[in-house]
Amino acid sequence: MAQPRCPAGELFTRDGVGTMITQHRYEQLRPATLNDVAGLLELLEPLERRGMLVARSRERLEHEIDDYMVIERDGMVIGCAALHVFTDTSIAELACVAVHDNYRGGERGERLVEAYGAPRPPARLNGNIRADHPHRPLVC
Repeated sequence: MAQPRCPAGELFTRDGVGTMITQHRYEQLRPATLNDVAGLLELLEPLERRGMLVARSRERLEHEIDDYMVIERDGMVIGCAALHVFTDTSIAELACVAVHDNYRGGERGERLVEAYGAPRPPARLNGNIRADHPHRPLVC
């Protein structure tokens, strides 16, 4: 039997180098499901701990999951946004726009905002934090 032609110690990472052939999308923007709650908690917790986002419990995320869009990369939630529509009004709040630290600067925050039909923010955020409201920073 022939030996494989690859080094035995080859390491695979989420963002390695080389060519990958797959029938599935590697990174996709899609509506969130209950299966994403753990990934959302993992993404949001550091931002909540630093006071950049309002804390959200698992129960709250589960209850509002239909309001969320996520960017998933190879099975990991790397970005999210929520659009909360206020019942019996024509008002909605775009909330919880967040992108994982390692994936900022790739226009993912803009993609999340545009997914809800909102216009692109007037100035690129370049992976920085911009406070549109003194108590509610926007993280992209």
